[in-house]
Amino acid sequence: MYTVETILNRINDTGYRIRPAYVQAMLKHSIMEKENIMVNLSKYAEIDFTSNRDVIGFINNRLLRREGIQGKTISNKVLEELFEETNNPFFQTLIIFRKCHDRYKKVVSLIKAVIDSEFNKDNDNGVTAFLNRGRFETIWINPEAKQNSVGGISLSNPSLPFSTEDIKNIFVGDYIAIPCKDMDGVLYILNKYGDLLNDDNYIVIGTTLYADIRYSDWYDSPFPPSDEEEIKHMEDFRREIGIDYYGDKLKEESVQEEQRE
Repeated sequence: MYTVETILNRINDTGYRIRPAYVQAMLKHSIMEKENIMVNLSKYAEIDFTSNRDVIGFINNRLLRREGIQGKTISNKVLEELFEETNNPFFQTLIIFRKCHDRYKKVVSLIKAVIDSEFNKDNDNGVTAFLNRGRFETIWINPEAKQNSVGGISLSNPSLPFSTEDIKNIFVGDYIAIPCKDMDGVLYILNKYGDLLNDDNYIVIGTTLYADIRYSDWYDSPFPPSDEEEIKHMEDFRREIGIDYYGDKLKEESVQEEQRE
């Protein structure tokens, strides 16, 4: 039987192999996205848009011509409110840039923590060399897990603060992501369908279960197909979490049709 304790023990005692080439692609995409957004932002001002002081000064002195932002920090929520007030697309562009830059910093931190401790984002030649690397050594991570104050699972060393899609693709294996409302949902899925896991291979981050799990009988190819009971079990799993035979998310209409059958 799966419990929060068994999940924590499993994560803390497990090494997970990751795809450094996917992290490399994340870095490349973040850099390109930042550069494209900077083309638009540079039309407004030639300042350091990663500096709160420079951004606040520009907004107050040049755009609002009043002290609309007080203090030394600025949130995306405030920028949203300023866009609604002024209808100036600058604020939306800045929000996109800030989110992109935040992802970039997190990718850089992951690279330094588990792939290349000598990586220096300020060394252009080093960054270019990393982006051009064709092969990487096998990389394993051993994250530390604990239950957080809202009941989910928090990781450290490394923390993996990325989107569901990124996390799913960072790991080696055919992982699928199963977002749950709370840990009770995670436990429900594991206790009902845990027998379909490949080598009990899963990880929980927040209240999202990432599982290397058999969800259709193509897993058995080229071997004999699974027995009918297991195939039915896989069908129940796919229907319950809303994926098709190939692991793709079903559209809402398709889910409703399957549930009516």
